[in-house]
Amino acid sequence: PYDSDKLIQEAIIRAFAQRRVEARIVFENDLLNIPVETLDAIKTAKQIFKAGDGQQESGEWFEMLGNWPDFNVFKQWVRQEDPVYYDATWPELQFSDQSLEGLNRNFDDMAFAAIIEYLDQHPEVNRVYYKQASRTLAKNALKHHGDIYMGNYTYLNHYDLMGQSPNVPADVWRMLEGKLIDPLRFIDRYEVSDPEGTVMYSDINPREAQIWADGAYQQGHLYMIPSQSGGRYPYSRINYPTTGDTWLEAIQSRTNGVIASTNSHASNHARIEVHLKDGYIDRIDGGGLYGDGMRLALAYPKINELIWPDNPNPGFWWLYEAGTGTNPKYFKHPREILIGQNLSERNAGGVIHWSFGASVSAFRDTENFRETNQMPTGHAMHHHTLLPTYQVRLRDTG
Repeated sequence: PYDSDKLIQEAIIRAFAQRRVEARIVFENDLLNIPVETLDAIKTAKQIFKAGDGQQESGEWFEMLGNWPDFNVFKQWVRQEDPVYYDATWPELQFSDQSLEGLNRNFDDMAFAAIIEYLDQHPEVNRVYYKQASRTLAKNALKHHGDIYMGNYTYLNHYDLMGQSPNVPADVWRMLEGKLIDPLRFIDRYEVSDPEGTVMYSDINPREAQIWADGAYQQGHLYMIPSQSGGRYPYSRINYPTTGDTWLEAIQSRTNGVIASTNSHASNHARIEVHLKDGYIDRIDGGGLYGDGMRLALAYPKINELIWPDNPNPGFWWLYEAGTGTNPKYFKHPREILIGQNLSERNAGGVIHWSFGASVSAFRDTENFRETNQMPTGHAMHHHTLLPTYQVRLRDTG
């Protein structure tokens, strides 16, 4: 990002140079030839939320990760159904110049296009790190350069280095993750609880357990329920981040219980309870504006009736994700609290972020389904459990 701490970036370059590795840190604004002042003006216009504005998760993050063909169709439906929620979630941004509005809307696409052009011109570059989240989406967006995309770039400021996460030896980190994944194929039940009120369980059959074990790996972000492992080509545990060529069929969760939270990727929010029945959202209690946004999305026309590609049962709002942070040194950035953000928390070891959807973005019929039905094919509505107790039962030994 253009506003990354320049001193930290210089330190990163020097550290790699000492190891005889050439590291190039290329800022987005330089690639796009956009003045820093222009991006500062956009940033200022967008800084309208604060801590507690949980509707950012059901608004901006639903747009980013929902994989909609045209999110504006959904937004206009929301505007008709609940104008108060709409105005709170998508307030009109006051740009100092009208040209900034279009730049803000198209910036991500422009940045990816510029990176692809840069990599086309510099074939000597054999590793790429970019973005602070959504590695799978970033890998796909880099198109023919996706195979050299290693993951997110998270060393933006002194907080990233103070946390000591780079000091965790890679082989120890990989070993810890392996010890979590290795038993998965032998599990026939999982149970989760936490102090905020989360309590849920699901039985797992042998087919689901096998798919779970085969697809659970993503470095620093393990998939700790079977549904997230299915509907994808799995990451390699040996040659990460390459993916295998064996398609893992989609699994729909059969979890029952309650997810209770006060934090999401976007911010914190009033306490919410998401009640699950056989894996699908049954009802949503509380949550303030975030809860209002979830209840609206649950009522979107046809979203509970259509059958998504590679899925056996209808509906979008299945429990999909249990992304689990595994780096024991990672910690939540203090300055995020000041501006109403919370993205770094998901990377802290032991934190599980839950979300919902029918995420089959890699499936062959997905694009046609999206365009024909004007529906999302990603996932959305994250909930963080900070102190979870996660228990499993082995099939043969109990």
